[in-house]
Amino acid sequence: MADPVTGIIIGSCIFIFLGIVAYCVIDNYVKKSFQSNAPKLNSERTLYYENRGTVIVSVIISVIGMWLLWVTCYMHQMYPLITPIPHSH
Repeated sequence: MADPVTGIIIGSCIFIFLGIVAYCVIDNYVKKSFQSNAPKLNSERTLYYENRGTVIVSVIISVIGMWLLWVTCYMHQMYPLITPIPHSH
């Protein structure tokens, strides 16, 4: 049987990888949407960089929230609560 801490480390690395992939995909989408929809002015670059900050914060908060949910579920399964033993009176 594998060490439970190893599972947490591997799962955390997977979430870090998914966060990086999600950031790259969403950042590329935002960049392409501004290149195709915005007029070719200097404001296009400014709007892209303003929205890029929002994208970074949104992805980081989302990945951290999903990781917290996963790690709490994983840790609850490591040491499950067994039915309580009733006291005899």
